Amino acid sequence: MVARNDRRPRADITLRSTERIVEQARIIKDASEVATLRDAAARLGQVMPAVLAAVRDGKTERQIAGAIEAAMREAGYERTGV
Repeated sequence: MVARNDRRPRADITLRSTERIVEQARIIKDASEVATLRDAAARLGQVMPAVLAAVRDGKTERQIAGAIEAAMREAGYERTGV
């Protein structure tokens, strides 16, 4: 076994290019992926009016982010990433 800090190549491992594997897998959507994308788009459509209303002169970034997060939670998002 090779030590973790040993940078020498291992003879029992062959590296292959993974270029474009993920991209190719993402090209064709199945029915479940399409349904998920449509659901997300519908919910985001509900959120946009609140987002546009929140963006006003004098508001802080934190206030706007809070309004966006509240609108997203109301639309059914569990994690907003904001």
